Amino acid sequence: MTSYSREAEQATLGSMLLDSGCIDSVRETLNTDDFYFEDHQAVFSAICELVDDSNPVDIIVLGEKLNSSGLLNKVGGLAYLVELANNTPSSHNVSAYARIVAERSNLRKVISAAAKISESAQSENGADSEAVISEAEAVFSSLSESQKKNGGPVAINNLL
Repeated sequence: MTSYSREAEQATLGSMLLDSGCIDSVRETLNTDDFYFEDHQAVFSAICELVDDSNPVDIIVLGEKLNSSGLLNKVGGLAYLVELANNTPSSHNVSAYARIVAERSNLRKVISAAAKISESAQSENGADSEAVISEAEAVFSSLSESQKKNGGPVAINNLL
């Protein structure tokens, strides 16, 4: 399994464009950094800003928002925003798409934490095993505590 799903990210964003009623539930599940691709992070962030400013969310308004931020061309232009909406199978499944994005984000966080712990264990400064174990416990405890409230904390075993 890869640590990202372009299709799930696209379907989540497309659903938000097709049905603004699902935006709040997606925001309860995801943060900007849960998206792997920078263009998707920019689109999600812009959608959230529009909602926070009580603006409508559609392709035209979102395109203007991204354009005013200098990001429209970086995300693929209006054509890509239209593609996001047109290629979304159904906005009714947005919670499933968002869960996939969140799961992949969690996997990336575990991979990053494991790499940090591995680096610490192999450091030349002679860290002892107790210190490395304590660091590992702290890192994974932090990951568990940072889970979004809709899913609640996740046991370390479930992350691994």
